[in-house]
Amino acid sequence: MKKNIFVLSDQIVHWNFIPTSHGKNIFMEMWGEHSTAHFIESINSAFQQIDAAIEMIPQPVSPTPGKCEEITPCDPSFNHAFVTWKQFPEGKSKAWRINEIVHVGESADSIFDEASGKALQSADLVLIQDWGLDIRNYDLPSISSSLKDKWVIYRCYPPIFEGNLWQDFQGVDGRKKMLLVRADDLRGLNTSISKGLSWEQTLQDIIEEIFCKQNISLYPLRTMEYILISFGCTASLLIHNVTNQKPKITFFFDAMSEEGAWEQEHPGYLPGDLELLAVLAAREVLNTAENEDIHLNRAIRTHLLARRSTLVEGAVINDIKNGSLVLDQITDAIKKIYGQEPIHDFTPVSLDVDFFRSSYAEKQIDRSSSTDWSLLGMTRWDLYSLARQIALHGPMQALKGWNIPIAKYKFLLTADRKEIEFLHNLKALISEYLQNNSSQPLSIAVFGAPGSGKSFSIKQLAKALNLPGQEIQDITFNLSQFNEENPTDLYQAFHAVRDIALSGKIPLVFWDEFDSKDLAWLRYFLAPMQDGEFQEGQLIHNMGKSIFVFAGGTCTCMEEFEEKVQDARSQKGPDFLSRLKGYINVMGPNPILPYAERKEVGNDSLDKTSLINLSKNADPEYIIRRAILVNSLLSLNYPQLVENGDLQIDDGVLNAFLMAPQFKHGTRSMETIFKTSRLAHEHKYNRSDLPPQSQMDLHVDGQQFYTLLTQEFQHYEGGESFYHLVNEINLDESTIEKMAIGIHAIYSLVFSSGKQDNPLTITKEEFLAEYTKLTGLPEGTPPDEVSQNYHNARKIPEKLAAVGFGIVPEDAMDDSIPFTPKELEKLSQLEHIRWVQHHIDAGWAFSPVKDKSHKLHDALVPWDEEESKNAEMIYGKGYISKMGLKPGMILSEHYRNLDRVITLAIPWILEHVGYKMVRMKEYPAK
Repeated sequence: MKKNIFVLSDQIVHWNFIPTSHGKNIFMEMWGEHSTAHFIESINSAFQQIDAAIEMIPQPVSPTPGKCEEITPCDPSFNHAFVTWKQFPEGKSKAWRINEIVHVGESADSIFDEASGKALQSADLVLIQDWGLDIRNYDLPSISSSLKDKWVIYRCYPPIFEGNLWQDFQGVDGRKKMLLVRADDLRGLNTSISKGLSWEQTLQDIIEEIFCKQNISLYPLRTMEYILISFGCTASLLIHNVTNQKPKITFFFDAMSEEGAWEQEHPGYLPGDLELLAVLAAREVLNTAENEDIHLNRAIRTHLLARRSTLVEGAVINDIKNGSLVLDQITDAIKKIYGQEPIHDFTPVSLDVDFFRSSYAEKQIDRSSSTDWSLLGMTRWDLYSLARQIALHGPMQALKGWNIPIAKYKFLLTADRKEIEFLHNLKALISEYLQNNSSQPLSIAVFGAPGSGKSFSIKQLAKALNLPGQEIQDITFNLSQFNEENPTDLYQAFHAVRDIALSGKIPLVFWDEFDSKDLAWLRYFLAPMQDGEFQEGQLIHNMGKSIFVFAGGTCTCMEEFEEKVQDARSQKGPDFLSRLKGYINVMGPNPILPYAERKEVGNDSLDKTSLINLSKNADPEYIIRRAILVNSLLSLNYPQLVENGDLQIDDGVLNAFLMAPQFKHGTRSMETIFKTSRLAHEHKYNRSDLPPQSQMDLHVDGQQFYTLLTQEFQHYEGGESFYHLVNEINLDESTIEKMAIGIHAIYSLVFSSGKQDNPLTITKEEFLAEYTKLTGLPEGTPPDEVSQNYHNARKIPEKLAAVGFGIVPEDAMDDSIPFTPKELEKLSQLEHIRWVQHHIDAGWAFSPVKDKSHKLHDALVPWDEEESKNAEMIYGKGYISKMGLKPGMILSEHYRNLDRVITLAIPWILEHVGYKMVRMKEYPAK
């Protein structure tokens, strides 16, 4: 099937200057309608090999010149660009890319004749490519009516949303209209959109500007049906504005790279970026039936892949016939995404605009509130499962394809949004400082709990900069060991810094515990920080270009330090603070309670367990940081523990490291436990390799750590219940995932089958029919529900063991035995206990009226009156404060039935994943 594309584009003649050993070669090529036709031809050819549903036919407006040699740079009927090319290093070879566009000259006039008008009328789709030259100034009164009911793809160029053609286009109905725009062009308007800080912050800024602040400059992004915002080779944002519905927002990105980082690693430029995206999007539009949503996912992913591979390949700089671009890379990318075995690169993540609207509204009421969300928190994995994968397989492998941003600076890796933002900001600060001529030191502060890795983080960041001609040498001074009454030691330290600078290197100076001695040292740094010099006696010495890193010893975060310096005016605290250019709060392996909440709680109002639970609620992603540390520290220091890329570690040992409530000295405690374990000649980290409990007590709660190793006893109703580790069967993560899907299936079936009032009438056949339809948790499942499903699945063996059941393979000799009514009731009650504790761990609290947006739930109450009397013993002191425990507050029969039906489905779920339950011990009768 043939489809006509009318291409209305600026026409540009590229005069390409190629350096050679004998001077420069020059060749020309046409960009505009002719290059678009070249892209269309290549894409048609690629799809003929896998899917020949449609063939796109371009319809150029202006005539193709008869002979290229007849065109000269003086020809006023063309736009001219003068382009210099350069060979850039690319791996072990080199690639030709544009180094500079020297000058662009505009044509004297443009052609849009009667024939062009007729071609536009008959086209199936119109592609407008505004490159900021002449077509934007067309005055075509009839074009609005011609575009009214057609699909139009409009590629914008700065200054965007300007010109006669744009005004005519904007006057038509936004339906069937698609805008292509660069993120940087939106930043050029009256907007506040961050760059390179974190993907979460950039997304939040864009969505708030468009849909919350209703920025008038971005009005077109709310009226056109489809918006494609390009972040270069790293990401794209798709907005689908649906009539009378909230917009659908989808984000495609490289989780391992920040905005602009890929381009920095592959310098130079090749034309045709958004031109390629426009043609791929056009094919999806033309290949979709009327009144159906356009599925642009594959087109966007293909564009990102093709753009990268094209840049890596570079150009052919002497092919006058076919142009400079090697379009074979496009064909390869199409096969990778549209072929029979598609890859998963740039798999998108969906964003809910209502979430951003709600958080923005809260900020308008309370300016101190912050939007604490992350793409990591949106993963379909529960965080414990993901942490296990990271620890076993390494973060780069485990997080690949899961839309979880990760920052890597040499040996420093983090997936925590807060740390990523701190690190990216400091990287930008240091890079900018090293490339300017300032002799004033760059002063930054770093805070964190003892042993959190403050100096390690900054040193790794500095090593990762790789700026040509810049060599950094680090040096450390501990100010707590200096005499504040006689600053001779400090002056000697300044001289040591000056010596490094005089040698031509950049000193990276760590002033450790700078906040010790009641901030007595701050006043000595004012002149060096401000002017880059210090006075010793009557002599003034210039320190030269240097980076000062002030590492906190008594303050664990910048917020605490800011409060402390306000009371230290005699020590020049506020003056010192004003000279800092940036800071980072290093998180470490323990959950962090924000400083404001720490102050509110106070030191003595909560017991240690409750305080740790509060910290976990505020910082659930600590377990991911901890898993990264487990993998990186063991892989780096004990490489024999890694086999085929996987860390060899006992399941119980890993569980204890991930679940230990607190490491007393942060990362330093983890390192010490590893060093005191007997690992020198081991190829697997076993339980017997650990140091004795008495030694562990120096760094963790040793008894609790060893309990986590074995999980021999679980306390229900205040007593010890029988526990067996899945009858020696280790359920892997893929099995846990399938079980989590089964839990979602039974819960969904309750409501979709209309059996909410009597869910226990659901049959095994009904359940399996629903279960087999699902290959994963539905896209867009809220993170809380994802976590609940995984946690429930992981706890099934534990609940079964509590009533005397174990799990064996389906083909085992043991007979599968169903639950007795008493066992079903007890398991349902245990499921409720699990559900309550997990919800409270996730930050929920009781309310008589359920409110998901504020994490309030009416089911956070005891199962029955007997359980209510023993609530503290059953649930724990850290949980009952969040429950409803007033007289008469017990679980309704509706909620009990939900627990019962989930319990009813356990044997069905196990059977589906290849296991069965067998009775190991009779459940005691009451």
